[in-house]
Formats: sequence, structure tokens, C-alpha cells
Amino acid sequence: MKRINFKEEIKESEKTLLNLERREKNGRIKTRLMMLRLLKSGNYNLKTVSEILHLSYKTVHSYWEKYKRGGLEELCKWGYQGRKARVDYQTLKKDLGWDKIGPRSLKEAQKILEERYSAKYTIKGVWYLLKVNKIKLNDGRKNFSKDGIGQIRRERRNKNE
Repeated sequence: MKRINFKEEIKESEKTLLNLERREKNGRIKTRLMMLRLLKSGNYNLKTVSEILHLSYKTVHSYWEKYKRGGLEELCKWGYQGRKARVDYQTLKKDLGWDKIGPRSLKEAQKILEERYSAKYTIKGVWYLLKVNKIKLNDGRKNFSKDGIGQIRRERRNKNE
């Protein structure tokens, strides 16, 4: 197997790679830059870099292949976007009136989401959806502020006098 001369193969300087590594916020991309910097130093090969960074040899090798294929831009590309929401929650709150009064129960909310929007959620998923969007369950009890409770107590006292 022929030995790769990483010092010549890697175009960027060690100083440039170190600066990029320090500025990077995404930890996974930072690890890729660290791998490249260690290889550029000339003291390490892919196997030792994989041991230093606690990554498998296969992962480090795939990062190296990415770099060879498209340079630094290809290596630092982060393709994760996440899953799209099943329902637009701002219109959901207004449409169902949940911005003023929430659903009576999690089961009721789950049923409404499935019937109107064809979105299937678990009870835990419905709970999280309501929590994140700051929608409180309407349990039928009146919510009093401290002043409201004080006002009720004063009214009761006045009736008794």
C-alpha cells in the first residue's frame, strides 16, 4: 500500500486550518477540520488520527475521501436539515382558537389534529407540541391572578359584613 504524503495533498496551511477550527461552532465539522490539521502536520496517519479523535478508521477515511473529492468545501458541508413539521403551528393556534383557550385534554387535541390535519401524534407528542407552542390545556377552572384572588376575597368579606 502506498504511503500518502498529507503535507503535499492538503492545500491549506496548518495555521489556516487551526483558525477555521477555532471559529467553527458545529462540533462535527470542527472534528473534521481537526483531522485535516493533524494530517497536515505530517506526524500522523489516518489510523493514528482515528485513535486520537476517537472515531473509527472508516469514518476518518470517508472524511479524507470527501476532502480529496471536493476540498475543504465538500468536507465542511453539513447536509442535515431536520424533518418538516406536519402542521404549521401558528395557523393551527389561530384556526382552532388555541391562542385564547386550549383544548380540554391531550386526547381531544390528538383527535382534532388527526381529523382536521391528518397528522398522527402520540399523546407525548401532543403534550410536547402544546408545551413548545405555549398552549395550556383548558381544564374548565378559572385562572386568577394574585389581584383577582384578592378581589374575590374582598368581595366575599363585603358580603359577610
